[in-house]
Amino acid sequence: MKHLSGFISVALLLSCSVLAQGKPFSLELDVNGGYNNNVFLTSDDLIINEEESDSSKADVQSQMAATANVEIWDGENSDAAIMLDYFHESLMENDADTTITMFSVPLNYYFDKQKLGMSFSRQTYNLSGEDVLNYNTGRFSFGHKIKDRRFGLAYSYTKKEPQSEDYVDYDGNSQVMDFSIRDVTSGAKIYWLFSVFDNSYVGDGLSNSGRSIKAAVNKRHGKHNDGIGFKYKLTNYDLSVFDLEAREDRQLSFSYNHDYYLNSFLQLYFDASYIHNSSNVDYDDENYNYDQWVNTLGARFVF
Repeated sequence: MKHLSGFISVALLLSCSVLAQGKPFSLELDVNGGYNNNVFLTSDDLIINEEESDSSKADVQSQMAATANVEIWDGENSDAAIMLDYFHESLMENDADTTITMFSVPLNYYFDKQKLGMSFSRQTYNLSGEDVLNYNTGRFSFGHKIKDRRFGLAYSYTKKEPQSEDYVDYDGNSQVMDFSIRDVTSGAKIYWLFSVFDNSYVGDGLSNSGRSIKAAVNKRHGKHNDGIGFKYKLTNYDLSVFDLEAREDRQLSFSYNHDYYLNSFLQLYFDASYIHNSSNVDYDDENYNYDQWVNTLGARFVF
């Protein structure tokens, strides 16, 4: 609760300052609960929590997220904002929780049908009350619109700084190049994302690179919105740990979500996701081949 109270205090101070200056301000709160049949595989895209002897593989999880956005500049061809993001996840049976806080400054410049963007952010990753990693990220993007279709190209660089001795192996950096397409056809929003990534760490066997493709379709009808998604990711790991062959993972993900807009203030939703990870490395003490189901019910409040 210490992280949450700190976030809310900052958000309230920002809102008072913004209201006094007449600047736009928004706050979004998201609370949800659900069932996760494999909780120790998704604390982060990189970090996998170590499963303890008295732990439960399946668990009921609860999450709370908050995002505060303050527009600090709104020019004729440019804008800038300050964003604060908070995320907290708790597990009912396991003595484990995750907290992520992030401060970011996005900047955008518009000309004709093009958009140039850059953002700088600092993120803190906390596991069970202990700060384990800090992330410092710079992201640069270019967007172009042709009728109802938008094309985007982005590059991001993240420096990762371990804060705990247990995570010194994750000292390093990540680079991601994205190409996206957004389209509107017959009232449906279609989104494609092609990514190439490279993660470099000092720990043996952790460095990896790969590529992924993601597709999502959203269709709104009245107060309801349905969305389906698909993702395929291929990851190649460092050669130094495996004597016979390098680890290669192929991961398939599917998702479905249904949103119900009760009013402009409250939105209810249901999310379901499935992940299947297949690896060419099959060790008894490391579960690289796994499946995961997560089903979630939640509410989103928009201020």
